[in-house]
Amino acid sequence: MILYEHWSFDGRQLMLTPGDYPRFEAPLIDFNTWDNAISSFRVFDGVTVTFYEHPDFQGDSISFNGATQPEVDLSDWNDRVSSIRICEIGLQRCHVPYSSTRMIRLE
Repeated sequence: MILYEHWSFDGRQLMLTPGDYPRFEAPLIDFNTWDNAISSFRVFDGVTVTFYEHPDFQGDSISFNGATQPEVDLSDWNDRVSSIRICEIGLQRCHVPYSSTRMIRLE
């Protein structure tokens, strides 16, 4: 999936692969600046994503399916996301241990 800093898929971009992202922290430079900074995203077919309001998958949550909602402006969830769970549908790839190789900073 690709996260965007602004509405309409604009601004900084960050690509994430399936797995758990309990907090927006290093190792990426400025990775922590993504906490409460996501305004839109693109998710690929075969993937579901759940956004959480607080770190460690706490607080309110909202889920999207790449097959039916591949591109979304977050409207009510604008700048509210603090943790993310990305799952491949039909595979046990939701709880991949943290690895910096799963994050790609796009500029």
